[in-house]
Amino acid sequence: MRILVVSTAIFPCPPPGYAGLELISFNVAKYLAKKGHAVTLLSIKGSKGDGFDVIANIDGGAHDPEGELFNPIIPRVKSGEWDIVIDHSWLGLPYSLKKDMPSLKVMHVCHGMLPFGSPPPVEKPCLVGVSKWHAGFLSYHLKVPVEEAYNGIDTDTLPLIKEKEDFAVFWARIMPEKGTTEAIHIMREWIRRGYISKGIICGEDRFINDKGYLWQVMQQCDGKDLVFMGSMPRTMMPDMLGKAKVLLAPVQGLYKEIFNLSLIEANALGTPCFTTDQGAAAELVTPETGKVFQRFEDILDNFKLLEDTSAEACRKQAEKFGLEPMGQRYEELIGKVIDGGL
Repeated sequence: MRILVVSTAIFPCPPPGYAGLELISFNVAKYLAKKGHAVTLLSIKGSKGDGFDVIANIDGGAHDPEGELFNPIIPRVKSGEWDIVIDHSWLGLPYSLKKDMPSLKVMHVCHGMLPFGSPPPVEKPCLVGVSKWHAGFLSYHLKVPVEEAYNGIDTDTLPLIKEKEDFAVFWARIMPEKGTTEAIHIMREWIRRGYISKGIICGEDRFINDKGYLWQVMQQCDGKDLVFMGSMPRTMMPDMLGKAKVLLAPVQGLYKEIFNLSLIEANALGTPCFTTDQGAAAELVTPETGKVFQRFEDILDNFKLLEDTSAEACRKQAEKFGLEPMGQRYEELIGKVIDGGL
């Protein structure tokens, strides 16, 4: 089958650092190509193929010029060069074609909590959420059926690390909703109680809106007990996520994690996770791989729950969200779209 996978115009595929959507776009293309499909990935310069072709004609960046990325290939899409478009982009531009070409096969995978204020104006929206929670949330708000397909990682690229060091880590975008300052609060208290000797803050600090919050986070890190590392290359994940005693993900407020790739990446490396019950967390974390708390304050007094986890159990859980389970689900959904059932 001829498949076009559309990514964003922000980061290349695969991303060198923190960027979940672009990693999933790459992994989907990689899996489908290995299954014998003729896959083309639409991304920005710096993207690489792995058994598939890449169209990368623009530099991209934080301003996310998705129109510049997608518009030049519209004639090729209209000509029927691909049997189906798997759209991971933020704007869902392929739907602009489907309005005038009802026969165009498009599947849009939503990577935002609620990316559209209303459903796409097409007969069959063919929307996919990245967790059961996300699919249900989208369906409730948009009043259309929504399928789910969990994100998947290549666990073979992440080594199982059984020996842990005496620190906790935060690995996410630096923003209030991700609970960065709450993670610092937990780490500081754990250091005071002697549970850990250090806390490390890693995360995307370049493409963020609230520079004041970033400054606040940096000011709370003294460079000794609490260390701010900022944006980290993916090559550092084994040292940061893999050697930590625990990953802290105290998501806050009205923000909901539709998946949270970092939880699975930490588990793949053998590291348990403490997170809050925001969105899909309960679908990802088990008692053997961490704990889902109702409030971030509840994390403070439950450090000993880490004794109920194991590196092996974490790895086993992560493998449920590997390339194979994700890819099989995508092939199933592609079949539904092609047959007109989605």
